[in-house]
Amino acid sequence: MKAKLNMLILILLLSVVSVTTCGIGRDQLNGLYNESVVRMVCGLEEDDGHLITLEEGSGILISEDGDIVTARHLIYDDDDNLHSSIGFLSPISRDNPMLGSQRFYDLVVTYENESLDMAILSPLSKIERKFKYAKLSTGTDFNGPINVILYSYPKSFHGLQKREFADVLNFNKNLQQFEFSLKPEEGSSGGGLFDTSGNLFGIIVGYKNVNQPILNNSNNQYLGHFLHQNIGVAISSEIIKKVTSFGEQPVRNLVDFILKGNIEDRNTKVTLDKVLVSIVKSKSETTSQNDLLGYTYTSNLGQFTLPLKIEKGEYFLKIVKEGYKEFYEKIDIVDNTTHNVKIVLEPNDFVNTLVLQIEVKDYRGFPVVGANFGLLKNKKFSGETSAEDYLVLAKSDSDGKIITEETAIDEGVYAVKVVAEGYRPIKGYYRINYNTEGIANLQLKMIPENNFGVRE
Repeated sequence: MKAKLNMLILILLLSVVSVTTCGIGRDQLNGLYNESVVRMVCGLEEDDGHLITLEEGSGILISEDGDIVTARHLIYDDDDNLHSSIGFLSPISRDNPMLGSQRFYDLVVTYENESLDMAILSPLSKIERKFKYAKLSTGTDFNGPINVILYSYPKSFHGLQKREFADVLNFNKNLQQFEFSLKPEEGSSGGGLFDTSGNLFGIIVGYKNVNQPILNNSNNQYLGHFLHQNIGVAISSEIIKKVTSFGEQPVRNLVDFILKGNIEDRNTKVTLDKVLVSIVKSKSETTSQNDLLGYTYTSNLGQFTLPLKIEKGEYFLKIVKEGYKEFYEKIDIVDNTTHNVKIVLEPNDFVNTLVLQIEVKDYRGFPVVGANFGLLKNKKFSGETSAEDYLVLAKSDSDGKIITEETAIDEGVYAVKVVAEGYRPIKGYYRINYNTEGIANLQLKMIPENNFGVRE
């Protein structure tokens, strides 16, 4: 009898261990798979060829597109600098229960509140899959004791941990903060507290030591005197509704925008691989996490495709590659579309020399030899008397051509003078436009002095 009793106790103990330590176990662990709770991974760095994480914690999906709410302190280092890399691993589920098969998704910060220790982040680029997200609790009115279930990814636990039940304590409606009667383990920050209906009630931000009576919010019933005991601290999910458009059904004015193209070297015309292609909010030498909306790299063929789910508006395409000048181009995103571009990058030592090709002929099409050509600096005629008044002074060759390279000549309308023996002088305004090769062609026709008209 005693042996049977010991065996029964052993079986019971093993069953308890499987529930409290497995985390990605069997279907009979009712409610264990909460696919709206994910593992946050921050500060990826390379160490001897291996990627290491500087901070891990938890986060909660609040939209099908991959928007996340978490604890702000997770995404900052000890010096209060934003981690260089922030993201989350795809949630574990019955269909995908193994941690090793999870995907990593990059995130950018879209909202943060230091006093509440809360941050909301969105995917760096459009994610094709749709996520199961947490429905927000409908309110925080207390009509009786509130019990919550804790879901998080603590560091000491292999997978998603579920802990039930915790009592909601000392709710502060003004601050939208409250305490709960469990100490969250390290790595649980950013995890969720769900009510018994499965809605997100609060976001875990830490714990505290208490040395005071704890009262039930509904009836002020004395629950005990916690002497130097740790309890959890959380913020209400009501905050999410107040600072974002997320709610029961998230509504966002987003469009599907796909940027495609290829990039090549201006000198060699060779396509460039491993070029950073990004969409940013503003034109700046340095790009912060908040300014970066999406990025990708070119393939070994110099091609790229960058799909984005983005709000309508004006943005900048930013191209960066070591050894080349940064490239910017304004992009107006107004609807669902695919935008194709061809980008030519200039090496750092490239001098953008513009070539002006002038051709001087008479009205019959014969070249005018020895024509003196002048392009004025101030773009207008104003009593010019010396060579210093001109950007270009040159003489046409035996083919009636003048080819000059001048970096100081911009596109625009210029005052031009042409004088040749036996021809009427030209004095007029001409527009100079450069093609993609940096060449501007200007064709001029001169009339002989003894010709008073052109007869066709």
